[in-house]
Amino acid sequence: MAKSIITQDGHIVNYSNIVFIYSEPVEVEYEEENTSETIYCVYADTIFGESIILGAYATSDEAATNEQMLVKWLSHEAFGVYSMA
Repeated sequence: MAKSIITQDGHIVNYSNIVFIYSEPVEVEYEEENTSETIYCVYADTIFGESIILGAYATSDEAATNEQMLVKWLSHEAFGVYSMA
């Protein structure tokens, strides 16, 4: 069965095109307010050389938990679609 992942912003990613899933911090700057913050994104690198953000989270723990939940689903899934929390 084909596996699909629905990103937080509603895009559908075919799992067969993904070669690697990982999370890392991203610094976001707000020029209007002259401030910045760190968010934590879960990425999927594809066979086409693109990196897709599957989800963005306020803490590294949230990102790690969601990444682990996705990996667990991919290993044991009963359905063909996973939606990022």
